[in-house]
Amino acid sequence: MVASWHQYVSEAPSGPLDVWLIDSAEDSTHVTTGSDWCLIVERSVPFGGYEMAESGRVEVGPM
Repeated sequence: MVASWHQYVSEAPSGPLDVWLIDSAEDSTHVTTGSDWCLIVERSVPFGGYEMAESGRVEVGPM
């Protein structure tokens, strides 16, 4: 399982924002919510973390 977390300065991470379930064949299923809070389940690989300037950063890694 891999997840993304919002990290802001020294606060504890919030989230997870996204979760990827990875099976024994290395296929990954992405589970998250849309902007209207609908559940999204799709096949996709985890993305890399990224910076959001003064809004912190999103970190992606094993859960």
